[in-house]
Amino acid sequence: MITILCSGSRGDFQPYIALAQELKELGKDVRITGMREFEGFVRGYGVDFYPIQADFKSLNVDESILKEAQSADNPLKMLLTFNKMKGYGLSIANEFYAACEESELIKKALI
Repeated sequence: MITILCSGSRGDFQPYIALAQELKELGKDVRITGMREFEGFVRGYGVDFYPIQADFKSLNVDESILKEAQSADNPLKMLLTFNKMKGYGLSIANEFYAACEESELIKKALI
């Protein structure tokens, strides 16, 4: 199993859908992992999907922090903004790890 981790907008998912389709044609088991709101979009292209629960709304990430991150005009501002979002980062990292537990590389690393 190959698990492709993806987050962001629809445009972030599109290239990975094409990659997943090509890997499927090569005989690989493949799935994309991302926020549950993209499940129908990904599955609509015949690609398996593993939804994660972490999203900005369910984790109560303050929208003003998101706007700060998007408008940060230097690396220090961006770092300070992302430091405020640490809980979200840890949550999504844990869910992405869980999504990969059945993947080839994770299984080989644990053997």
